[in-house]
Amino acid sequence: MKRAICIFVLLAMLTGTASAMQVADYPGYLSRMLEEFKYGYFEQALNIYDEIVKIWPKATDRKGNVDDFAQYCRARVAMDEYDFNQAINLFSSLTAGFPEGYDQPKAESLSIYCMGQRYLSFGMNDEALVCFLQCNGTLDAAQLISQLTQKQEDVIVKLTAPLTRNTSITLMWDDMGTNDTYSITYMPKGTTVRSKTVKTSEKYVILDNLIPETDYTVYITPYKEGSIAGAAHSADFSTNTAESASGIMRLESLRMYCYDIHHKNQVNSVLKNTDRDYFLDQLKNGTLKGHYTVIDEGGDMQMPLGSMKIADDGFIIGAVFRAKTDSKNTYEVRIVLRPEGGGTYDLVRQLNFDRTRMNGLYIYLDDMLQEVYESSGGVWPYGIMFLDIYIDDSLLTRTQYKLAVKE
Repeated sequence: MKRAICIFVLLAMLTGTASAMQVADYPGYLSRMLEEFKYGYFEQALNIYDEIVKIWPKATDRKGNVDDFAQYCRARVAMDEYDFNQAINLFSSLTAGFPEGYDQPKAESLSIYCMGQRYLSFGMNDEALVCFLQCNGTLDAAQLISQLTQKQEDVIVKLTAPLTRNTSITLMWDDMGTNDTYSITYMPKGTTVRSKTVKTSEKYVILDNLIPETDYTVYITPYKEGSIAGAAHSADFSTNTAESASGIMRLESLRMYCYDIHHKNQVNSVLKNTDRDYFLDQLKNGTLKGHYTVIDEGGDMQMPLGSMKIADDGFIIGAVFRAKTDSKNTYEVRIVLRPEGGGTYDLVRQLNFDRTRMNGLYIYLDDMLQEVYESSGGVWPYGIMFLDIYIDDSLLTRTQYKLAVKE
């Protein structure tokens, strides 16, 4: 018995010592991360940050603005991948003077630089030039200013007929220049906040995971040795109509809910360190009393007088499904909003199917509606909004509501 107690005490001392060493080594982790940051090795810095988060999961235990440095690194990695929307979002939420004491460009300048790059990918050279003039001296902004003021001609001479499917477009082009890389920026027509960019060294690209029966705008920009070598070439294409999902799934019910955002925040405020949503659970289970209304198909969705970020009410789509086949247990559900005023917005979720019960999927639409607002220039495109639900890229149902002025 005494021997067991001694072993237990020894293990406790060793564990405590290891824990103390771990905590004491935080400056070492931070120093390593900032060293990688200093020399521009952003992916390596993020790898060290991931180690820090595993050991110190609470943000309050992490010192030295380490989370801000990690966000800056994510933004720089996004820039390297031509994901300028993501980079702008990350830089914009950092303080304008960040980082201090390093040779790395400031977040504010890089945000403007990324805006310029995004304009370039849209073929909006004049707007891009204004951005690069504002951040002259940041990265290769001076070189881009020189190229844009020389009015270089578009060197892409022919874009061949695309091969379109319901969720993909294959593009091929000819280029009479000696360019080595191309950036391809694409988005549902009229939905600039949804733009995505890929890069390739080939003269073809396959754009996949697209929304069925949707008009897309595509921009192809040539690069040579890392610098833009000509204006973007743009074209519009449409994905094909999707097949019916009637043989896969049956929609038992579909409801649009208008809910009280403040009550949701109050209900969920009791949650700590969990992704669970009590408010949504109560709505699914039918135990939520009040604080929401159901909007009938074709009914009015009363939008706030401004952004969804200041709204009192939000919106949830709730759907209950019944599968018609036993061949699968997981389905991909795509919710698509199509305001009559233009633009197409989608959200994809996985539905893990349990055949012993009814299967429901409840989704907040607030972030998508915020994108509708932003893409419309900070105003709501009042009028009919179509809502589509796809199962594994086959159309399950199409319904509609009306974006209306809040009374």
